Amino acid sequence: MTTVVRVPEQNRLMVSVKGAPDILLERCVKYVANEEEIEMTEEIRRSVSEDVIKRFSKLGYRTILLASKLIDPDNFSPLKYKAEEQIYNMESELTLLAIIGIEDPLRDGVKAAVEICQRAGVTVRMVTGDDIDYARSIGIKAGILNEAEIDFTNKEAYKPYACMLGSDFENIVGGMREDDGKMVVANLKKFNEIVKDLKVLARSQPEQKYMLVAGLKEDPNNVVAVTGDGTNDAPALKKADVGLAMGVSGTEIAKEAADIILLDDNFASVVTAIRWGRNIFLSIRKFLQFQMTVNIVALFLAFITGLFLGESALNSVQMLWVNLIMDTFAALSLATESPSDKLLRDPPHSKTESIFTYPMFKSIAWQSIYQIIILLIMTFGVPMMFDLPTKSHVDAWTYENGVHLTMVFQTFVFLQVFNLLNCRCLKDDELNVFEGVHKNWVFIFIVVLIVSVQFVLVEFGGVVVKCSPLTSTQHLACILLGAGSLVVCLISKTAPRRFKNCFKTNEVEGLRRLVVTQEDTIAIEMKQGSLNPHSTEYGEVETN
Repeated sequence: MTTVVRVPEQNRLMVSVKGAPDILLERCVKYVANEEEIEMTEEIRRSVSEDVIKRFSKLGYRTILLASKLIDPDNFSPLKYKAEEQIYNMESELTLLAIIGIEDPLRDGVKAAVEICQRAGVTVRMVTGDDIDYARSIGIKAGILNEAEIDFTNKEAYKPYACMLGSDFENIVGGMREDDGKMVVANLKKFNEIVKDLKVLARSQPEQKYMLVAGLKEDPNNVVAVTGDGTNDAPALKKADVGLAMGVSGTEIAKEAADIILLDDNFASVVTAIRWGRNIFLSIRKFLQFQMTVNIVALFLAFITGLFLGESALNSVQMLWVNLIMDTFAALSLATESPSDKLLRDPPHSKTESIFTYPMFKSIAWQSIYQIIILLIMTFGVPMMFDLPTKSHVDAWTYENGVHLTMVFQTFVFLQVFNLLNCRCLKDDELNVFEGVHKNWVFIFIVVLIVSVQFVLVEFGGVVVKCSPLTSTQHLACILLGAGSLVVCLISKTAPRRFKNCFKTNEVEGLRRLVVTQEDTIAIEMKQGSLNPHSTEYGEVETN
């Protein structure tokens, strides 16, 4: 940044400059020592660079150079927009005044957030406008880099592209080119070779950040999210699949270009967003598993009983109540589960991943078969076994002949109540379906509400609902048959996985890469088949 002020005593103008030392030091021709201006020699310039600037950067200090010069008012004219040569002349032949080292510590919780990202399969790349030494130092402190990756003497661990300058990155990949009206990376093969190891991009310009995001998106399996706070971040925010703007420090242009605004400007909020995003996706799967099961069973029961009995075992009022259970109540109960830390230990989901997983398919199949068998036995076998009066479609409903179908209705509902518990846990290794249920008061409330209303409908529904009051033994039998779905769930989770390969699920491991800059620019990439979900190889973070 350059400021020009008038010095009345000398009738001259003072040009005051502050900025990056590695750039401005080359433009300094003098330096101040003991209140005297001394000529800047190459030896002194080299000494300042090595002994001061690099030493500060390695200690994790952000360095700023202060310089100035006096000019004749007759040689000054107002700067024009993007007058590169005029600006360069203004910021040349300077006198070095000082080099300041500013400590910019990592925010509290940042390192822990990085570790969480690593477990979640998220790789964070830091893209910053600071010099490479400072960026390297912060990268090591934050766990983005390890010293072996940048130690060229360590031939096994050394990665030449782990930490590099933005200008070098652009030169190697050839910048951007137009292809069918779309800007793409010129050398995508070289780009992929670099990003495989790239952890820190220093002295990066907005165009280079945009190029990184555009290159990551070239792979259709990648999901890219970008965070930013500055006006220059707007193109990258728009280019990304998901743009996250800083709510406190972000400009209005950045916020308008983003899809999500982080209200606290905190990297940990990105981790929270990932956790909740995965939880929403999981909730959708839970709901679909429950919906598919109850719909298959209800359709089959209505068809078979209509075919053999002349009417559906569940009348219209009962079916409306079942519909309320399987739509509204199921959605509320299964979608209100708070995200657990277990979600961040799973690999990311691919764009091409089927929303139905193999464990879901098994559960739907096993539960549907079990429920259909139980309901068919209740419909056709119980009257004969227990000598219950039955009702044909031509008979008028009475309390006596209504007991049979009331038990079918009661059993059907309790099968769904216990299947709600089953749908809380979708994975084969999640055997305890009651784990954490006490933390979700909405789920408990809905289950209690369903059971309470069901008992009221059965005991007092009468002619309106066509339900006959049941004895305690009959209620208990219906509940136990419904609870049998818990046993079936346990069997389905431990059953052989013979048809697993028919489903493309998140068993295919993935990779998400998160790019964070000092200006809060982030990009997330997901790529299949490239990450051990328990690996801690990747992870970086925002530093300001």
